[in-house]
Amino acid sequence: MKPLVLTSFPIPEFIKSGLADLAVHFFHRFIWGPLPSLDELKAYLGPRGLDQHSGTHWSAFASNWRESSQEEHRDLSLAEFCQQYETVELWFDTHPYAQLQMAWLLDHFSSCPETVARLRLRLLDLDLVGLHPGQFEKLRQPITDVAEHELETASALWQAYRQPTPEACSICSSRI
Repeated sequence: MKPLVLTSFPIPEFIKSGLADLAVHFFHRFIWGPLPSLDELKAYLGPRGLDQHSGTHWSAFASNWRESSQEEHRDLSLAEFCQQYETVELWFDTHPYAQLQMAWLLDHFSSCPETVARLRLRLLDLDLVGLHPGQFEKLRQPITDVAEHELETASALWQAYRQPTPEACSICSSRI
């Protein structure tokens, strides 16, 4: 089975190049305006509610539902949905908003050991948006398992970033 890809950009090339069964991109940029509340983020990653508006659930931002073998599970929470796959690849580049998305997701998944066991991380040293057609198929960044250190670092970063003052960020940076 092809993996599920979680990424910071809506790139259909994950599907076109055969790298994924389904790709989900995350639109939260976390660097403009107020942060979404914890309840909003929980609802976004949780199971789809009957009264949930379009665009307020992670499944609204998947790229290939019609072709996916997992379409019937699209109302699950993201963590439960990830458990339908053997491998879930997180593709994130160096942009600050991409790094914050990655920290948010890893913090979220840290309480879901069944999902963490499936996570693989591809940290990119280039800008995904800057890729020209045809370059994506050649892109094979190293992949690594997500270990406890990455989860702890991501959680510390995400918790520090959500604080109203920067003191926690300086403590967090000393742990990295």
